[in-house]
Amino acid sequence: MKIPAMTVGRIAGASPVLAIALATGLSWPGADVARANSKMPPLPASPVQTFQPDLATCQPEHLLRGYRQQLAAYADQPPAVVDRLKLLQRDMAVASINRCISKGLLSKQQASQLAASMGIGRDR
Repeated sequence: MKIPAMTVGRIAGASPVLAIALATGLSWPGADVARANSKMPPLPASPVQTFQPDLATCQPEHLLRGYRQQLAAYADQPPAVVDRLKLLQRDMAVASINRCISKGLLSKQQASQLAASMGIGRDR
């Protein structure tokens, strides 16, 4: 039996609409709760990426310049937001410095001077 062209056209035309409806249904605000209550497996976690410094990245001048410039884009934010970003930036800077030391790309003396220039303390 041959399917009339009108029927085929309607099914093909419905496909994008169905895809949009499905995508919208999966992203509505309560979708996570609905997914948790269903038998669906949880969404996969995002892969963790660890900073892998190289010799150029670990140059004290580069680290200091980046540290000073990173928050400039957020200067118009409320003080509470800027304060929170500063804490996050400090934690990331300390982790980066420690990673550079552990890779042998920055000496402890350079790291101490760099941390002092940044106005931060380090645990190591």
